[in-house]
Amino acid sequence: MNLTIQTNVTVAVAENHLEFNMRVKFCSHSLTQIIKHEKVSVNPAWLYMQKWYELHGKNPNVKWLLPGIVLLDPMDVVIDKIVQEQPDILGLGLYVWNFDLQYHIAREVKKQLPNIIIICGGPQLSVHKETETDNQVDFFINHPYIDYVVYGDGEKPFQQIIDYHSGLLSNKDEFINIIENANGLRKIYPHETLTDELYLSQSPYVSQEAHMVEVRDHLAAHGIPFKYQYWAIEFARGCMYSCTFCDWSQNLTKKVKRRTHNWKHDIDLFYRLNVAIRETDANFGQWPDDIKAFDYAISLYDPSRSFSFIVNNTPKLKKDVTEYIITQNSLVYDVPPVINLQDADEDVLKAIDRPAVPWEAIVKMTNNLRNNLPPEKFRKTELQCIVGLPGQTVDSLINSYVKFFELGLLRATWANWSFLPNSPAADPGYQKFWGLDIKEVYFSFEDRVVPDLELLYSELSSGTNLSDKFYKVPMVVGHKTMKMLDLWTAQILEKKWNELIGRVNLVEKYNSSQVRNILGKLKIKAIKEATAQYNMHQPHIDKHGIVVWGHYHTESKLIYKGL
Repeated sequence: MNLTIQTNVTVAVAENHLEFNMRVKFCSHSLTQIIKHEKVSVNPAWLYMQKWYELHGKNPNVKWLLPGIVLLDPMDVVIDKIVQEQPDILGLGLYVWNFDLQYHIAREVKKQLPNIIIICGGPQLSVHKETETDNQVDFFINHPYIDYVVYGDGEKPFQQIIDYHSGLLSNKDEFINIIENANGLRKIYPHETLTDELYLSQSPYVSQEAHMVEVRDHLAAHGIPFKYQYWAIEFARGCMYSCTFCDWSQNLTKKVKRRTHNWKHDIDLFYRLNVAIRETDANFGQWPDDIKAFDYAISLYDPSRSFSFIVNNTPKLKKDVTEYIITQNSLVYDVPPVINLQDADEDVLKAIDRPAVPWEAIVKMTNNLRNNLPPEKFRKTELQCIVGLPGQTVDSLINSYVKFFELGLLRATWANWSFLPNSPAADPGYQKFWGLDIKEVYFSFEDRVVPDLELLYSELSSGTNLSDKFYKVPMVVGHKTMKMLDLWTAQILEKKWNELIGRVNLVEKYNSSQVRNILGKLKIKAIKEATAQYNMHQPHIDKHGIVVWGHYHTESKLIYKGL
């Protein structure tokens, strides 16, 4: 259903802003600073919006305010600073790690600036989806402080909204990729995939160097030196695969769009800025030019400077390219080799529609890494996986640990499955088939004293603002082959395994059978510990419908960051 409700909308035109008649601020707000993570990822979305507007916008007097890259201050201070800047339009990027905080910012800013136009976008929004079990129909009733939601590629709709509220676009007939708040109802405008050749042929960075310097220096002045700034760079947008846990391009298209401008100019710019870069691409290395860009960045690398280009998202099926990138990352930049597997079980990979890579190819790549890297570097190789995937059990994870051991690798990290509303796993049929248990999960930024677990659950579930202490992530906490208790067991097993490999050199002293026995004993201990924790949390989970993800120590009243 596409609503076509006509509403009386007052065009907001900024007043008394001297030479600028439209002040625009964009905030993506990474949490890395408040979770005390040294590296800060600089989201380039604001640069894309500004570049598109430079090419296609109608208002020559737009003032782009300093973007909100990372939460540098307590929430009330962040809100006060935005209000003091008096933006006419505030754009907020909503991601799985920050969406709840962004809603809070939007709500509080709107209270103080009732005429501001607030636009939200990002992968954590699925307001455009209309299904039989549509849970987005009341979005604007629940979030009346939001004026528009942008979906899909955001450059053109952001420009259209600016121009309309500048009084330079007479109506909304040509709006695309926009959902409008029409008196609490959704007015959904058509979807359009970005194909503008002029935009794709020009660098979104080079013409905005002065503004990038301003942002870089602002971050440095607030405790994030150049060496900890990791600026994202885009060579291609989208992903051709359909892994059920992922949501590239909000799964609106499987077409990949490549930028066609000279990437050397971008890399030269970041080299001048003296900051590190990281790819936003889903499959960097899929195209020959990617490796040329990677090698060119390596040719510029100077260990005494902050510039580097460490690639993480390698092509799913080109293991020779992945091997090359991992090797160069380690040899040139001295970072631990990382292999992204998600899981070692073929049935699990089928359940998540992951592109199939024969295990023999993983064995070959690992052997080549062993031969091409110094032993001290190869020993640091880490396998990155996801825990909680359909088809997994605690025993299947033990099988994976054994397979990793047989490769000569001991380090494996198992990330939680954060649920993304635009991923294929959002399909009701898929959720029903696997019995996905999806809950809002709260993580503490640090170990903290919690005198009463019930009080904490009650405050969090009732919406009490604890944003300076906890952040919320929708997460798959169980399914038909791995219940929540099993998931907790798996995470405690990981902790105990990592403690063990920190003390004992298993590769030299044990064989596969012995390692399996060791894991069996660790499993028994993990079950005991997980059961004790789960029994403490379960009554509160059942009562409030949320999960606080942390080990609770009853004597010290401390809740720890992890299980």
